[in-house]
Order: sequence, then C-alpha cells, then structure tokens
Amino acid sequence: MCELTRSVVAACVVALLHAVPARAQDDASSWSATAALLGNASDLDRDGASTPAEWGTFVSGFRPGRDGEVDATDLCARLLAPLIDTDGDGRVSVAELGDVFAGWDRDGDGSVDSEEFSTGTDAITGDAGFVQELVLRLADGGERDGVVTAEEWSAFLGAQPADPNGRLFPVALHDWIARAETLTDPDRNAFSPDVFLLTLRSELDVDKDGAIRGEDLLALRRSLDRDGDGTLSAAELAPPPVADAPSDALGTGPRGRYERTVQERRALPCLVPFQRDLDDALELVRRTGKPLLVCVNMDGENASEAFAWFRYRDPAFADLARGFVCVVASPDRRVPLDHDDRGRRIEDPRFGSVVDGEAISIEPALFERYFRGTRAAPRHVGVAPDGSILFDVYLVQDLSAVDRALAEHGVRPGERPRPAEELSLDELFDSPWAEHRSRLESLFVASSVPARIPWLGRALAVDARTLHPQLVRLGLFDPEPAVRERATLVAASRPGALPPDLLLRAFRLVDVRTDAGRELLDAVRRWSRAETDGARRALARRYVSVFAGVAARSDSVDVELLTAALALADPDSRAHGSLEEEIGALRSVEDLLRERESDPQLDALHAEASLRCGLAALAEGQNPLFHFEDAKAAAIRAGERGLAVLASSAWLTSDFAAAESAAHDALRTRGSEFVGTPLGLEVLRVAARTRTRAIYDAMTAGDDFGPSLVADVAACHRVIRRHPGAQLQDRLDEVRFLSAIEAWRDESEALHDLVRDEPYESDVHDLFRAAALRDGGSAGLRAEYAALASEFDGDPYVRWYAALADLYAAEHAVRAREFDAAREAYGASVVGFDAVARDEPSFEPSSTHYAVLALAGRARLLADAEEWSAAADAIEDAFSRESEALDAADGLGATPRTTARELADRARAAGVDPELVERLESASRSVRVGPR
Repeated sequence: MCELTRSVVAACVVALLHAVPARAQDDASSWSATAALLGNASDLDRDGASTPAEWGTFVSGFRPGRDGEVDATDLCARLLAPLIDTDGDGRVSVAELGDVFAGWDRDGDGSVDSEEFSTGTDAITGDAGFVQELVLRLADGGERDGVVTAEEWSAFLGAQPADPNGRLFPVALHDWIARAETLTDPDRNAFSPDVFLLTLRSELDVDKDGAIRGEDLLALRRSLDRDGDGTLSAAELAPPPVADAPSDALGTGPRGRYERTVQERRALPCLVPFQRDLDDALELVRRTGKPLLVCVNMDGENASEAFAWFRYRDPAFADLARGFVCVVASPDRRVPLDHDDRGRRIEDPRFGSVVDGEAISIEPALFERYFRGTRAAPRHVGVAPDGSILFDVYLVQDLSAVDRALAEHGVRPGERPRPAEELSLDELFDSPWAEHRSRLESLFVASSVPARIPWLGRALAVDARTLHPQLVRLGLFDPEPAVRERATLVAASRPGALPPDLLLRAFRLVDVRTDAGRELLDAVRRWSRAETDGARRALARRYVSVFAGVAARSDSVDVELLTAALALADPDSRAHGSLEEEIGALRSVEDLLRERESDPQLDALHAEASLRCGLAALAEGQNPLFHFEDAKAAAIRAGERGLAVLASSAWLTSDFAAAESAAHDALRTRGSEFVGTPLGLEVLRVAARTRTRAIYDAMTAGDDFGPSLVADVAACHRVIRRHPGAQLQDRLDEVRFLSAIEAWRDESEALHDLVRDEPYESDVHDLFRAAALRDGGSAGLRAEYAALASEFDGDPYVRWYAALADLYAAEHAVRAREFDAAREAYGASVVGFDAVARDEPSFEPSSTHYAVLALAGRARLLADAEEWSAAADAIEDAFSRESEALDAADGLGATPRTTARELADRARAAGVDPELVERLESASRSVRVGPR
C-alpha cells in the first residue's frame, strides 16, 4: 500500500475513533485479554500506550478482503509477533526464538522434554505462554512425541524464512498460525495452542457474524478506552487486579470450566429439533424462510457437554432454536448401530432425532460451506436463506452469547411444525421435518402387509417433493418376503436416491441372474450414466462392474470346461520333489537339448523342469531366483506351450503384468490340458491374484475397472474350489475377495459351502458369523447355526460354535437395543456351552469361559429389567465357575467382575434388598480364577 493510501486510511480511522462516542466505564468488566492483545500490538513505539495515530498505522497494514473482512491469519500473526519480539524492532528474530527455547529448557540439557513442557505451561502465563508453546510444538518432529530435541530445534530454526540478519519474514508467522490446527491435544478440555488461536479468532469477531472486520477491531479497542480520549493508556491496557478480573477465555490463566452434568439432566429429552441431513434442512429453509442453525458438538469437552445435556434440553433455549432450521454435527459415535435388525433407526439420546452416522457424515459438507477452514466445538453458526453468515459463535466463555444470537436472528421463535399426529398420510409423505418422518415410519412398521406395499410405491415417487429412503430401508429389512420384494423393485426405480448400503442390501436380496436382478442392475447402469456428482457416478459404475461381473461369463476361464477336465485329472499328480531329484530331471532335459535342435515342446519341458527346481530350492531354503529366471526364458521360447510356466515363474519374480497376461492366455488356450496338475492350480491362483490386484488398485484410485475383471476372478475361484489340490487359504481368498467388492450374496453362498466343508476352522466361522449377522441380524445368525448343528448331527465342535454364535447374537441384539432377544440368546448360549462341556470334557475350559461371559451379560439385562434376584443368581452362577473369564472383557467391553460391582452399586442406589446387594458385592470380591 502506498504512503498516500496509508495516510488516508489512518486519517479515516482516527476520524472514526472520535466520531463514535466511547463508552466510559470505570469498572473492570470492560477489560478483556483479547482487546489488550490488540491494543499492545498497535503500540508501535512500545512506550506502553496506543495512540490514535499508531492505531491508524496498525490497521492500515491490512488489506480488506470481501465485504471488508480482515485476513484472520495475518491479523493473528501481527498480534502474536510482539509477544516474542523482545527487542521491539518489529520483527521476530532467530535469536529471540533461541531465548524461548532456553527459557523452557530449564535443566539446560539441550532439549525440552514432557516435564519441562508441563512446567513451562504452568509458569509462563498469559498469551506469551501459548505462543511460546506453539513454537515449541511446531518444532516437535514428525513423531510428535512431546519432546523437542536439539536436532529438531535446529531443523525448525533452519526451516524459517529469514533475512541475512536472522529476522524472520512475516510469512513464517503466517505458517505457524496455519499449522497450529494440526497440534490438537488428546484432552478435549485442554486450552492448547490450537484452541488458543481458535478462541482468539472467535473473540476478535465481536459481532459473531463469522468474519473479522474493521468495526470488530474498533469495538474491542473502544472497550478498553474507559476515558474516551482515543488513546489506550498503560493503565487501560493493563489487566485489572485478580480479584476484579472478568472471566475471559484469553486471560492470564486457563479458561473456566463448566460443571459436569448430572444424571437427572441426562434423562431429559433433547428439545432442539435437529433435522436428519443438510438436504432436508435446506429444503425446510426454502419452505419456511427461516435461517439455518448449524450446531457442532463433541464428547468430553466441557462447553459441548453443557450445551448437549443442559441447553439443548432447556425449553427456553429450544424455543429460540425453533426460529431456525437446525442441524447438528458431531465426530463421536455413542451408539454402536444406526439401525436395528428390522431397519428401524436407533437415535442418539444426546441429540434426540438423529442417528450417529448422520451427525458424523454431515460434517464435511458443513465444513466446506460454513466453517471458514477451522474446526471448533461447540459452535453455532446462523446462515441466512441466501447463504450469508448471520453469526458464528464458538469458543466463548459466556454461553448466553448463543442465546442472544438466536434471539436476534431467529424467525418466529417458538413456532413448531404441526404435530405429526394431526397430519394426514399425504401430508406426512410431503413433509421433510424429522418428527414427521419418524411418525410416517412408525405407522409403516405398525401397519399391515397390504398397507406397507403401496406405501413403498410412494417412497421414491418421481413427482414427490419429499423422498423417503428410510421407508425403503424398512421394506428391505421387513420380515415379510412380499414386502422385501416390493422394496427391491422400488430400489430399482431410483437407485440414485438411496444410500449405498441400501443398494447393497437390495443386491443381496436378489440374484442378478434373474429378471428382478437384471432390472436392478439395469437401473444402476442408467443411474451411472445420468449421475452428475463425480463421487456418486464412480460408485454407480463400481456397482455395475461388480454385479454385472459376478453374473457374467469369463472370456478367459471356461468354468464348465475346466471343471470337466478336473473330473478326469489324476488326483495323485506329483508335486515337486526334492531339489536333488528335480535337478536330476532338469539335467536330463538339458542333455536332450544338447543332442537335438530346440523346439517348442522341448522348451516347454525345460521351462517346467526349471520351475520345479526353483520351487524345490525355495522349499529347502535356498535361492530359487536363477531357476525361475531360466523357467521364464524357456517358457517364452516355448510360446503357447510355455504359457502356464511363464505365468507361474513371472508371478514368483514379481513380474505381475507378464504373469497376468500369461495366466489368462494359458487358461483360455490350453487350460483343459494342465488344469488338474499342481501347475494348473498355481496358474489359476496367479490369474485370480493378478486380476484381484488390478481391481483393488482401481478401487483405491477411484477408477472404473469393468465387469470383465470381476468375471475372470470369480471364474478362477469357482474352478479352484473344485481343484483336488486346493487349500483352505484358497477358499478364504475367494470369500475375502467377494467381501472386499461387496458382492454380499455371492460371498454368503461361498461361505455356506465353506463352513460345511471346513466345519472345524475358526477363521471360517469368524467370517460366517460376520456375514450372517450382516444379512440376518441376531435372529439370522442363530438360525444359520441351528441349521448347521442339525446338519452335523450333534458334532461337539459344531455345537460349540453354535453356542458361541448365540453369545455373539446376544451382544449384537444389545447393540441393536433388542433386549428380549438378547436375554434369550444369552440363556441359550449358557445352555449350549454347558451341554457341550458335559458331553465332551475336553471342551470344558473354553465352554466355561464363554458361559461365564454369557451369564454376566444376561445379569446386566435382568438388572435393567429390575429383576434383581435373577440378576444376582446369574452373577453368582458366573462366579461359581473357576475361570479366568471373570476378568476378561466380552464383546461389549465389560468383564464379569466389573459387571458385579456395577450391579451392586446400582442395586444399592435403587434401594434393593440389602441382602441382594451383599450377594452382588460378595461375588465381585471373589478371587477364584483359573481353570479347574
């Protein structure tokens, strides 16, 4: 900025200072550390006072952005520089940074360790302490181990842009401010440098409109000018006596803390009407003319806790919030599942009308639109219908600032939408209000099958103003097959209107080889061509590739032909022998090569002999590489006859492109000749692995990979499954591939076959349980294992796994809040384990272990139902069994011992019979552990 411009700006600022009467205040309530920080930064000659002329020069250095906004990073850098610029020359120097390091390195050993960090933050009070800590935290290397070594400090100083005299350029401080957000503290209440800077920005935005402008800075200055003379004297800049000091977030000490919430308050419902997603909220803004209120909240931070459990439950605050359309973002998951096994929503009691997944997934869009590059919680942003920011309140000590902003900017505060019970069915279908959606969904679940089916037809109607994907979810998880079938057809009508997990559910319910499956696939294909959003278009194309691929025939792997060839193969085909034997065979081939002219058939023998030598060397711990390279060279000379060996040897030498091409060419041209041999099995593996690798690479990059790759991999695995040399790992590879591409139906079919072929493998049961829970919930899991146990006619291994499945089903039902089903499953698990232990003594230790966990889980549910006597019986039964499980955590993170203590405390608080309390406490004190 030229000198003339500076003079004009300064004159205007001085005139503005005198044109607005200062509010003379004699008490200390007008002082704030933020205003003092600003005043001291504008004291350019460092004489202890900030004159109007100095103020004009100070503010003229900022280049206003849009709507007169001051660049917050530049402003913060100018405010913080004087706190380290000890010589007052206007620039921070490397030497001054050295003084900071020396001041914190109290023992003089050349590093600042965690103890010195703690001592420094206690001893160096005020804003300077935060700035010094920021510098040291930035110097802490990539490991962020809380220690700044001499090497790290030297590297930090060397990276600072400075002039030949060692004075840092302003861009260095700008970089500090920008990087501060990465220095988060695990303690969400810690007033760490990143929180200090966010709070500073918030305090500088006096009118809380989301932007720092000249009038904000002027208001802060005027708040200190108690005598109204335009100059901030040393007395006005100095903090008031401690006894008179106001509670200020940027005072000389840490922020004040809010009291922890009480249990009674947590039991009250959240009254703020949060909408489910941003699309619903913006549509309601359009319909009502009310502004948008964006709330940000997080667990474990005191002010967030105060908002969540007090303010959001206060009727007066809720009435103010109803002057807005409200949404909430929160990074924490408190409820394990968003939906139960029937597809019903499991709403988070912290916020009432939203599920955790909605509060988590909304944050990126809110950040991009409204957060101006910073994340903070709690935060309340008011957004006008035209998208402009009305206010942005965060990191304030006085929570009533939010109330004042709501009262000022709300439209018809206290106005509620019409009660859901009063709305007709048509009105419910038309409304995006969260409470109206909930009413419609509860009516759907309670209605008859003949009523549910036509309702699904309206859920995604093309001419509807409001869509209802949650109704489709309820239909896809409905217990009635007719409703599920109708929901699948609805999903096919508008797949782009559904969240991805519902499309996957729809593909799980139908076979893509049937008419219904092809209709769904065609609909997704049309969506992939019409979708304008890049991420969703890529998702649609991926689904087309996957589900068209699993149903398509492979161009290179003829499953029927190769399967027929396997039926005629010699089951005793020889694998490689010892290295000595294989070298002998190789020499015979080499002797023949010396006697006659090379031909493709002989080269093929040479290639295979070399490959077998390499495999034998590998098995005996010797270097196989030169054998594999010889095999590749001979296989290339052999042409088509050598393709199988080329595929295997190229894979073993990490030449994946050559391996992929050779494997599929070999299977397509000569697969029926060699498929039944060990080499044939290896070629199938290479073909599957290389194409799988290509699919995973494309998925990682977000690229389309096409159905043919999926068809090839699926075909390879179908042949491998029938190969006499196939191993368990081959079958697991198939299942994990299908799981990774989310082909749930094919994965489930593969697992059903695998668990019956390998009923004693724990890895197989882990995958089978997970898929059964995903597809059918706790009831589906129990049904699968009941059928399996019946099929194996009481085999103790399978019965043991069935009892374990009951335990998993019980814990899942607890997460899904299906407590009656959980109690039943816990009881069945105990009965099952006890029966196995009784019939097969070798199973007794493991059966007792899990039975103890099941008894403790059941006791918790009995206590929740206030069946205290039965709960005590279950706890005593658990502790009567000598097992290390008494101190082992179950799938919900609880141990039997902590359960007993918790139930004893709860029973005492509830006024339960003291004898029962004593029984619970006595059990918790038991020290009997270890197997019998």
